[in-house]
Amino acid sequence: MNTESMYTALGITPAVHRFGEEVLAGLRARFDEIDRVAEYNQCKVIGAMQKNRVDATHFAATTGYGYNDAGRDNLERVYADCFHTEAALVRPQITCGTHALTVALSANLLPGDTLLSPVGAPYDTLEEVIGIRPSACSLKEYGVHYRQVDLLPDYGFDYPAIEQALRGGVKLVTIQRSKGYATRPTFSVQQIGELIGVIAAGLAIGGVLYLLDSAWGYGGAEVPAPQATLMKMIVEGIMGGNLPWNLVFTGVFLAIALEVLRIPVMPFAIGLYLPIYLNTSIMIGGAVRWFMDSRKNVDAKLKEEQTTRGTLFCAGMIAGEGLVGILLAVFAVFGISTALSIDLGNIGGVVLMIVMIACLLAFSMKKKKN
Repeated sequence: MNTESMYTALGITPAVHRFGEEVLAGLRARFDEIDRVAEYNQCKVIGAMQKNRVDATHFAATTGYGYNDAGRDNLERVYADCFHTEAALVRPQITCGTHALTVALSANLLPGDTLLSPVGAPYDTLEEVIGIRPSACSLKEYGVHYRQVDLLPDYGFDYPAIEQALRGGVKLVTIQRSKGYATRPTFSVQQIGELIGVIAAGLAIGGVLYLLDSAWGYGGAEVPAPQATLMKMIVEGIMGGNLPWNLVFTGVFLAIALEVLRIPVMPFAIGLYLPIYLNTSIMIGGAVRWFMDSRKNVDAKLKEEQTTRGTLFCAGMIAGEGLVGILLAVFAVFGISTALSIDLGNIGGVVLMIVMIACLLAFSMKKKKN
């Protein structure tokens, strides 16, 4: 008796059996991929067990108090290696996901701290834990503040609102990947990575601003902050009632005239209040860009590639200047002198500017090796 006759004896006709085999054949690639993932994960677990030298002693009975429990401690090291984390907490006392999140939030948040959810409302079971819905022993009851930034209509992240929510200090950010009972799609790892990048950058910028203020303060020679100074003057003028409105309206009419003449207003206005040394550098950079774009003997594709390389070079210089500024601020806070005995003077500054422009052009216009 063959397999088909056995299925027939079970009441499954040959047509149904063939249809099932065709469906299985169509799904074979997906099943094979699942098997490959399962095999990879199995090898990862076995490797973690070998690394942590799991043996029979780790399966021995314990008192249950958790003191000197080699099996439990080693199990948590295995979990940490499998999931690529610094540590892991694997306990039968944690009954569900909400319980685990409650433990994590309560352990990291103190009274006065702020919790931020940049992905909208959390699980409904966490609403009472956080205190969105009034509940005894919630984080809100213990003095933990909560902020929430809802998603955009297309389920994207509202980055301007997230930036605003980060102001004023945030201790912990919670990102819920799965949709739970919501109608939004599950966030991809790439989306979460981008969100973490934005949040980390926002927190880092806040720290840098505090560092610069502690080192020199704003509005001085080291950190002139012309735009911030201008806004400060406007706010003080409005609040004090002594704003020169004649100059303001003169600027408005000048802006209208410039727009009529098709002259960009923003660069013109920026040039009025930026220091002359910044305006000069911007003008030189614009001249270099004009030279790159106005060449006649270079095809458009090569010109675009060279312009892109030049832009990346300049972005690196901006990042380098920012890092050096942060380093100098750290030195200033700790009272470390960075004064140099070498004074190149104005001529030395011009020479360095020429060298920098030459390096920019050489990097941008160099030929690629095949």
